[in-house]
Amino acid sequence: MQSIPFDALEHVATQLAVLNMLLAVYLVCKGVAFVTAVFARRDPPKKLNRSKLAQSDGS
Repeated sequence: MQSIPFDALEHVATQLAVLNMLLAVYLVCKGVAFVTAVFARRDPPKKLNRSKLAQSDGS
């Protein structure tokens, strides 16, 4: 069994570090999008319930 050259291990470690950084950036962006969606969400306008309005008038 041959040993893996140090240069190859360094290359793999660099690729893993870059992949880890990209994953972290992706997760941070997803988190920011989620928090923005939660805080920026507005309640939809309420529909008028015509049957309750008619009952309150007595008609």
